[in-house]
Amino acid sequence: MFYIVYYLGLCLFILSGTMLLPLLVALFYQEANAFYNFFLISFFMLFLSGSILFALRGRVLLDRRHSKLLLLVLVWSVVPVAAALPFYFLESPMTYNSAYFEAVSGFTTTGATVIKNPADLPKSLLVWRSLLNWLGGLTTYVIIALLLKPLSGPEVFGREMRSIIPSTYSTNNDGIKEAIKAILPLYSALTLACLTLLVVIGMEPLHALCLTFGAVSTGGFMPIQSSLSIYGLPAAEFVLAVFMLLGTVSLLWVQALVQFRWRTVFSVREPFSILLAIFLLGCLLTILTWDPQSNKSIYYSLRTFFSGLVAATSFISTTGYPVSDSTQHVIPYVMMLVIVIVGGGRFSTAGGMKFFRVGEMFRLSYLELQRLVFPHSVSALRHGNVGRERNVMQSVWTNFTVIVFFICLLAIILSATGLPITNAFMASASALGNFGPVYELYNIDSAASQYMYANMSSLAHNTLCLGMILGRVEVLAVLTVLNLQYWRA
Repeated sequence: MFYIVYYLGLCLFILSGTMLLPLLVALFYQEANAFYNFFLISFFMLFLSGSILFALRGRVLLDRRHSKLLLLVLVWSVVPVAAALPFYFLESPMTYNSAYFEAVSGFTTTGATVIKNPADLPKSLLVWRSLLNWLGGLTTYVIIALLLKPLSGPEVFGREMRSIIPSTYSTNNDGIKEAIKAILPLYSALTLACLTLLVVIGMEPLHALCLTFGAVSTGGFMPIQSSLSIYGLPAAEFVLAVFMLLGTVSLLWVQALVQFRWRTVFSVREPFSILLAIFLLGCLLTILTWDPQSNKSIYYSLRTFFSGLVAATSFISTTGYPVSDSTQHVIPYVMMLVIVIVGGGRFSTAGGMKFFRVGEMFRLSYLELQRLVFPHSVSALRHGNVGRERNVMQSVWTNFTVIVFFICLLAIILSATGLPITNAFMASASALGNFGPVYELYNIDSAASQYMYANMSSLAHNTLCLGMILGRVEVLAVLTVLNLQYWRA
């Protein structure tokens, strides 16, 4: 128990420290009320977390697997309780339930929002909203490295993981701190690079900062209620697409790429599968958005194809930045559901099942079909050069079955609140896939405002919060925590 309380206190301590950024923004834009509220909230969290850390200083913190998984669930559930306070105090019409929804959505990098026009928010709150995306992305990397490693498939990156986070494979209780020290430099470097490029291109620094936080973390919070095309900067769309792509592939693969370790880069198939999916979806969007009545110039053709690729990157990465009005509603409903469920790559901030698991599902299905024809055949189970066990591959199908079950369960609850069934299924899938913007971008079934996030009932908001937390935690981890036999072991 001390282990859990200590690290929850550490999370709150870090959260209070990150409020320095919105404090500086409030000071710069002379937002006295925002500065006052952020200062009080930060001071309160600093006092609370500091008291916890001081009280547990010097105690032996038992690092048990039970504690780790329970901590995993509590981090995604408890941290937004504190992160919601600025929304509650600074956005006056907002209830705490809506503020918690916004905080959960930001921290889990889902990107669903109850705020109708972000441009009306105080600049400091706008930055805090996007900063939650960035913090959630960092938390995702740390938790995957330390806690979800057994649930994320075979260790294709096992050697690389040991090289940057040795404590992941040891019993050292400082593993979380070491993971942060190992991951934070690269994550921060990507953030700084994206921000610098956007500012150099000519984007307003505040919007560049918010879009950078969302792109690097694949979070999806927009600083305005519009699409990227409103900026009139195709170069900025390209930069954002590049960093959304880097956010949807493995961070370890990105590390190998920047270190020019080409053998590692080309030995992993998943990033190339993601690139192929983006290209094919981009081609489809180009065809669907092509206007036969328009001027068929080379510029129009290239611009349409470019917008299609950027939109495809936004969709595959589960970021959900709207690129233009023409790319928002053209993908068929069932195909969009598949995109939401599949998501991006493993050891990334992208949501969904992950490309790797889908590949494992198809591989096992092919082997089982082959056994029907040749029942006594013996097939080698491999992932590239790594041997595989059939029970591990079968667990991927179990994971998929559980995800589909929860999508249906949450959709039933949402439909009971008044949402049409098509809306309910898309909303529940987007919550579990941590791909919130797609629900309103896709504009399912009706454009009526009562079906948007801002006008949903409290029950619908709480249901979606549950879905977002389940999607980020991994549903199998939640079921493990709820299993009494696990605690008796």
